[in-house]
Amino acid sequence: MRGFFLGCFQRSVSKDGRVAFPTEFRDGSEDGKWFLIPPFAGGEGLILVPSGRFNEEITRLQTDAAESRTDELAALRRSVLVEIDRQGNLLIPGELLAFIGLGEDREVAFVGEMANIRLVGKRGKADRTL
Repeated sequence: MRGFFLGCFQRSVSKDGRVAFPTEFRDGSEDGKWFLIPPFAGGEGLILVPSGRFNEEITRLQTDAAESRTDELAALRRSVLVEIDRQGNLLIPGELLAFIGLGEDREVAFVGEMANIRLVGKRGKADRTL
């Protein structure tokens, strides 16, 4: 089902930031493009949102006047558009790698969270000093 993500898939991140995107999630974006969003409000890892849903999220947050949305809007402004390549890999830009929390083994998990996917490392809390 498009846009509905469940499951957890372990992968390794290469030294240049490439990671195999789970085939189970690839149909989630109509155009194969995703936004990588840094964490907000104490969150962990990166959030992947299909490009088609990203503008809906921006509009929703802008119309919600609650102050608690300020962190979310700031994170969305730092998001990066990425595309799954022909080999099924996702290239994570260097400035966002620190948010994942990679350990020495460079293992990550793609975790389906219904409407979005979270990309987290095994190390635990990611480095948010960027």
